[in-house]
Amino acid sequence: MDSKLREVIGVWKTDQGQSQEILEELKGWWWGVSKEMLDRSNPSRREAVSAEELRTKIDYVMSKYAQTSLPISDRLERLTEDEVARYKDRVFVAQLQLLKLGRRSIRFHLGEYHHAWTHRSRWLHRHYVAPSELDQFESDLRREWEQVFSKLADAFDAGKYGDDAVKAGVDILDKAMAAVETLRLRPQVEKRWVARGTLHALADLATQDDEPVGWHPDFENLLSQSSDTADREE
Repeated sequence: MDSKLREVIGVWKTDQGQSQEILEELKGWWWGVSKEMLDRSNPSRREAVSAEELRTKIDYVMSKYAQTSLPISDRLERLTEDEVARYKDRVFVAQLQLLKLGRRSIRFHLGEYHHAWTHRSRWLHRHYVAPSELDQFESDLRREWEQVFSKLADAFDAGKYGDDAVKAGVDILDKAMAAVETLRLRPQVEKRWVARGTLHALADLATQDDEPVGWHPDFENLLSQSSDTADREE
């Protein structure tokens, strides 16, 4: 019976283990529906299942088991000097410079941003992901950042860092990256730099975002001052 059901439902196209899991979930749902329809003691019991409802349920269950991963380069090439120079005026780099990070540290964060951005662009271009899926992922990242930033920025305001705003900012950066690195765009997308690099992409929007992401406790004012200075020089 299972092999016939797999053929009728259309899950025979997936791998054997996955198709059986899909089938078992559908059978479990159908068992509950059947029990409800046969329960004559319930005056409001379900009387039928429409073809549309059945098809919708099948599509929903199959979607949960499909596309659990995304194509990712196994080896990430080291950024060239030209690629590094291309990012020198970006907002997310300015955010790292506010923390007085060294050249090597900034280059590392640059690489994470670069590889996350190029992969996300490729996934969108080839329709591997929908914009709404990325929006939800970014919302999850932003929530984790907000928890870290609010706690440590409050600690700085309370004097726990003294006057060392840079130290507070470095802690915010490190703890925020640690907080997001286990978040996954898809269940089998396990590369941690995807989340960390995407968080840098959010930090790159700090001067135009209604809910800006940053590291230094006073990053919004400092970035605004830097932008005003640049405008006057032009």
